[in-house]
Amino acid sequence: MIRNILRLFLLAVMTLTAGAEEMITGTGVVMVLVPAGTFTMGSKSGKPNEQPEHKVTVSAFYLDKFEVKQGDYEKMTGMNPSKFGGKENPVEQVRWFEAALYCNERSRR
Repeated sequence: MIRNILRLFLLAVMTLTAGAEEMITGTGVVMVLVPAGTFTMGSKSGKPNEQPEHKVTVSAFYLDKFEVKQGDYEKMTGMNPSKFGGKENPVEQVRWFEAALYCNERSRR
């Protein structure tokens, strides 16, 4: 269920960002602007941790247009936690705290 929700979220983001404003960071990463908006989160009939259905409003934010490659992640952090290796493959197996550290470090460059 959670994977399906994430897939729908990514599809919605890709749809919203098609033709969206883009920017290129100082390190050459292409980012797109996700506009502010309100969406319905949760479920009336889902698992207890998915209830209740409620409205959520988010501010506009920038999101990488492409997945972070393992090689880029390793250059920035000095480690590669991925199970499926390959410098051109997307990085995976990243914990939330590690992702936050990566984002903060990339923001400094």
